[in-house]
Amino acid sequence: MEAESTADHIKWVCKHFKAKREELDKDLAQIPVECLPLNVRSGIAPAMKAEGKATYWGRNLGSEISERVKTLLGYDDTLKKPGKNADVTRAREAAIEILEDPQAKGYNARQILLKQKEAHGAGVNLTFPDADGINEHMNGYEDQEFIEIYGDGSLKNPRNWWAALGGRGVWIPEWNKPGEKSEQRSEAEYAIPRLGQTSTSTREELAAWLIALTIPIRSNYATDNKRVVGKATEIINAAIRQESNLRDGKGRPDKYPLGKAWGLQTDGDLWQQVWEAVVKRGACNQTIRWVKRPCYR
Repeated sequence: MEAESTADHIKWVCKHFKAKREELDKDLAQIPVECLPLNVRSGIAPAMKAEGKATYWGRNLGSEISERVKTLLGYDDTLKKPGKNADVTRAREAAIEILEDPQAKGYNARQILLKQKEAHGAGVNLTFPDADGINEHMNGYEDQEFIEIYGDGSLKNPRNWWAALGGRGVWIPEWNKPGEKSEQRSEAEYAIPRLGQTSTSTREELAAWLIALTIPIRSNYATDNKRVVGKATEIINAAIRQESNLRDGKGRPDKYPLGKAWGLQTDGDLWQQVWEAVVKRGACNQTIRWVKRPCYR
């Protein structure tokens, strides 16, 4: 008898089924069975490691194992190679720094990713300019003149919470007047990764607008998210009504301008910051519009 007839032996070792294994998956059939831990052979995936010089489950393989098999099992030295451009190279160098961080020693791939994303609310609230600061910054422009700002937000892997990666960006074209060369009015762009374990594309779009609201200029913001435009317009209109009422000595500042506590609204923490920003900046110092797609260079 060749060996005890166990399920593991039949699936991975038995010579009688070798041709069948090769028919089903030739590459998998070439992997020496000793390279695969029992849980993998049983269909139970272990926690994925992050080291590219070992298998997905962290095992080092000897030189007798072919490069083809090593690649199938997780060996990957891509991060050690230069990228196709400077941005890719810098990204790979940053990834190496994350992997070599002493605080990440012993972490699996998921744990490293969650550590980098940090906890929800780990960031800080933004600060916004007031109307006087905006007027000073836009000295020489008419009150009715607004600077075009374009923004976007996105979320990769939205259905997999631990692997979801989001970010937002804002672009401001140069807005110097003819003959001016002010550095403050030069073209500018901001790109910021998201903190927190979960998010949505709409939340990232909203966060992009919040970045624009920190800039002391009258802005006409463009986004391709209709949901953000709709609710933002409601908030701006509510701020206009509040300013009018307060000038006429009617009522008092609204705590919940949309009639519902912020904590009961989707992304209420960010919408609360939007409200505070619009009120502080002056209700008429920002507009928002929908565009079919973000207008970047």
